[in-house]
Amino acid sequence: MTHLNEALQQWERKLAQAREVCKTSGEDSPICEETWNAVSTIDLHVLNSVAKAKDNPTEQSLDQ
Repeated sequence: MTHLNEALQQWERKLAQAREVCKTSGEDSPICEETWNAVSTIDLHVLNSVAKAKDNPTEQSLDQ
């Protein structure tokens, strides 16, 4: 599950960056919205990987 853990950690870092961007620029700013949209895309990728890992514990890569 190391690939999955790495993906989750990467997403958490992106989430923290998005929070900082929105705090600095304001929640209604276009850059905040764009940043959150990017994080949401990563979020869906990670969630899909988690679901696949639960369905098939032997698969460890996000790319499978």
